Amino acid sequence: LDLNQATLVDSLGRVYVNYERLNTGYAYLNNSDEYGGQVNNDNQSFFDYNLRQYLFEQGLISEGVRGTDFIDVDKYDPNIYSLDMFSPDELLNQGNSFVSYYGFDHTGEKVRGITDIDKYFTDFDE
Repeated sequence: LDLNQATLVDSLGRVYVNYERLNTGYAYLNNSDEYGGQVNNDNQSFFDYNLRQYLFEQGLISEGVRGTDFIDVDKYDPNIYSLDMFSPDELLNQGNSFVSYYGFDHTGEKVRGITDIDKYFTDFDE
């Protein structure tokens, strides 16, 4: 929600505050179903994109990844959520990590082979 863009709405004598939705990501702006990622400077989070895609495929929301409807994450069964819905950057939270891992990737899969620290600085998520 864009808390800086409030409007008052009068509905049958009851006044309430309405806020503009903030999902103006790559999929929304380009009328596509593709996640823009860091390459396209997408302001839609990877989690939001994946959650909207899942809920739409299950028939739980009417709009897919381009949707701007408010999603109450507490409304849904916790079993629908998984770590692969998040990007590694979202889980690491700019140094205020929600998770930590060593020898495994952000989804809990064991890292195999040789790792390359240069990829950490040069590769992008989807």
